[in-house]
Amino acid sequence: MSSGRTKRVRKFFRAVAAAALVVVTGFAIAGIMACGKATELPTQPTKPNNGGGTGTGVNPLADAIPANEIIWDGQRNPSGWKVIDTSFKITEINPKMPDPTICWSWNLPPNWPNRNGKSVGNNWIIVKIDGAWHATPWEHVKATNSICRTTEARNGQPPFVQGYGPIAAKWYPHSGEEVGFMNSTIARGDRDPGTPDERTPIVLTKWP
Repeated sequence: MSSGRTKRVRKFFRAVAAAALVVVTGFAIAGIMACGKATELPTQPTKPNNGGGTGTGVNPLADAIPANEIIWDGQRNPSGWKVIDTSFKITEINPKMPDPTICWSWNLPPNWPNRNGKSVGNNWIIVKIDGAWHATPWEHVKATNSICRTTEARNGQPPFVQGYGPIAAKWYPHSGEEVGFMNSTIARGDRDPGTPDERTPIVLTKWP
């Protein structure tokens, strides 16, 4: 074979080898890119444990004091009533004796009947006496989203004398003492027909 032809053959094989290298390299790069993309799967959103829709992890229907651990003094026991979310909260306590003032806010439930145009329910106070939680309704709840009510006790009377049981008979609050509150439909006296058995969650606060 002449030297000229030999050079042409070698040049041909070098070209074939170079083309094959390009093809192999292309497949390798494509494979690497495909593998890289496979690791970039979209992250699935984690659903929050919202305990009732707040997104905070706090259940808005949870009682601060278990209802089955409370002695319910009065005409009705609301521990098994339906608990509804009204954003009920105590906004202020004026501890001035003998008749302290309790203020609260909430979203008035539209289905609570307004008895005689004066009351849609009762406010309850829950306190620990002799190692046991006691609850009593002490005041009417008017059809408004915020209100302050004094206990109307007289000198020498326990501040929540309008209630029932040991709270009405002998309880006097102390600064820093934990006290519970809630609202319910009418729990003392007569009720309008069709009044639902409903209440807010029990909230816990400290006496000033």
